[in-house]
Amino acid sequence: MYKLLRLILLALLPMQAVNANEMTMRIVGGNPVGQNAWPSVVAIKTTRDGQVLCGGNLIHPMWVLTAGHCIKGEAEGLYYEYGTPDLVIFSGATGLDSPNGRHMQIQRIVVHPNYNMSNGANDVALLMLSAPLEGATMPVYADNPAPGTPATVVGWGARTAKANNGYPGNYPRQMEQVTVPIVPNEVCNAPNSYGGKIQSSMLCAGYPQGGRDACVGDSGGPLMVQQNGVYRQIGIVSQGEGCAMAGKYGIYTRVASYAGWIQQFAPPPYAQAPVAQASDPRANYPGGAGTLNITWLGFLALLLCLVKKYRFRSQPQGI
Repeated sequence: MYKLLRLILLALLPMQAVNANEMTMRIVGGNPVGQNAWPSVVAIKTTRDGQVLCGGNLIHPMWVLTAGHCIKGEAEGLYYEYGTPDLVIFSGATGLDSPNGRHMQIQRIVVHPNYNMSNGANDVALLMLSAPLEGATMPVYADNPAPGTPATVVGWGARTAKANNGYPGNYPRQMEQVTVPIVPNEVCNAPNSYGGKIQSSMLCAGYPQGGRDACVGDSGGPLMVQQNGVYRQIGIVSQGEGCAMAGKYGIYTRVASYAGWIQQFAPPPYAQAPVAQASDPRANYPGGAGTLNITWLGFLALLLCLVKKYRFRSQPQGI
């Protein structure tokens, strides 16, 4: 059902064959991103072997937004669940081998209380970092973009829908991105697509002919649209049948449906920053642009005093 986690697939392959039609997710048909692209996007790695498990997006200096199935679920009939000691956040670089990358510990994991492992409903989770991450944050989009709106999804997931072994493969070391249009839920629910399985809290994106999609390893990563020159997150890579298959659009968690829940942990201005503030990433954490420095406060106070003094001296006596 899910854009399954690469680690789980690899762990289960020796035990039993994986259904090639299992619902999974990755970047197929995309391109590598630049070195400084998407500074809010992070990789979620396992502490066991350092492999990329999922993607995520920094929506607050302390909180990463990702998918619930990146934390717990069922794969091939086996239950899995990760705790804070099992995961680490990689940020600050689009290349997994970059010396600029930084690893951050996680102190808390919050999976949506109504997350349904069987059908992927409410597939959303938040990871609380052990310390604030001084980097660009991305506001979530608390509205629903119109069908046809171009949206970009990024990640380090598989680039090939079926490798030599019949499973997704060709995992990059450099983050990749692909742009796909938003698809109406009624189109995604058509008999030749998902036949009514798409709920209102889910969002579809892709092309009817396939060819471009997210894939295994991209789970939890952000789907983003541009608004007034600022990118906002509208979706979370969740599930889909196969990778980039015709009529099988990528299925994302619709972030707008969970804005209230997200803000319980990552309150404004982080989770829903105004466009004017979000246009400068430094405005999204204390001490960045948009924070009034005490030195300037003192200067302004002095200036006001001088203006006031000059004004009263220049007035005619007796007034």
